[in-house]
Amino acid sequence: EARIAGGDDKDYLFKREYLDGSSSPGTTCNDGTYSSFENVQNTDACAIKCVYKGDMSSSLLLQGFDYKCDTQECDCIYETKWEDINTKVKPSKENMACYGLAKVSPSNSGEKKYLRVN
Repeated sequence: EARIAGGDDKDYLFKREYLDGSSSPGTTCNDGTYSSFENVQNTDACAIKCVYKGDMSSSLLLQGFDYKCDTQECDCIYETKWEDINTKVKPSKENMACYGLAKVSPSNSGEKKYLRVN
């Protein structure tokens, strides 16, 4: 789980997506529109990059991200508001993980901005 306070006065909660019964080492949710970043140190930094990049357009909204641990690549994933990232989880032979955007809520004004990963 990763929480980040965005620059838009909203808090973002990302949860790792799992695929029950899969023997693959990783998961991916990327099956369409995305933005890639290279040399991203960890999932914390990936979440920050995606939140601060924001939505791609008024119809393509940030839904989560894939993080490739071995190559330190971050793919911010965009879908329409009618699509559910939970239905996009697929096995991956790469050492990677999908994190879906679980919740966006107004930030608690006056509190420090933070990022926490469990």
